[in-house]
Amino acid sequence: MIPTCWKSKLLKGATPPEQQLQSSIPPQIGDLRRLQVSSLQNNSLSDPIPANISNDCFKLYYLHFGRNSRVGEIPFTLGSLSKLQIFVLQHNKLIPTSLGNLSSLEVLVTSSNNLVRGIPSSLGQLKKLTFLSLGDNGLSGTKHSSIYNLSAIGTLSALLNQLEGSIPSNSSNAFPNLHDYNIAANRFIGAID
Repeated sequence: MIPTCWKSKLLKGATPPEQQLQSSIPPQIGDLRRLQVSSLQNNSLSDPIPANISNDCFKLYYLHFGRNSRVGEIPFTLGSLSKLQIFVLQHNKLIPTSLGNLSSLEVLVTSSNNLVRGIPSSLGQLKKLTFLSLGDNGLSGTKHSSIYNLSAIGTLSALLNQLEGSIPSNSSNAFPNLHDYNIAANRFIGAID
């Protein structure tokens, strides 16, 4: 079912009521070329994200897919949303592999997504990122070294994973703007300076 409001090509925000969308995002979302905000959380979306959301909705700066039933990789084409500043994916089973091109991204929430493959190395390319939530994902191994390229980061949460290893003694130098750092319930060793 297509929300009635989506029939206007002048629409700048698409936030249908929770539980109104079932299975897939209507492909007509690509007709909303002025779309800037799309909040599609708390629906029953499980089908792949349509590619035309990134090809045609190039003005998007806020995209919220949280609390759906999505599974799989985030389409590579989403990397072309050059104006995207806030991207919320929590409580799905989505794997963000192609985020490095999102040059305007400031907030990324991927908590509770079952990212067992690890932290994507492309995260280190997000130079404007100020808020990153990776909590409760089943992440294991060591923190990917690219994460230390996020010098603008102010909030970094990776709690409730199985990350391990030592915390570099110069981590405060890598994150000069860090004010909220939550890595509880992991297997790290060493002190945080």
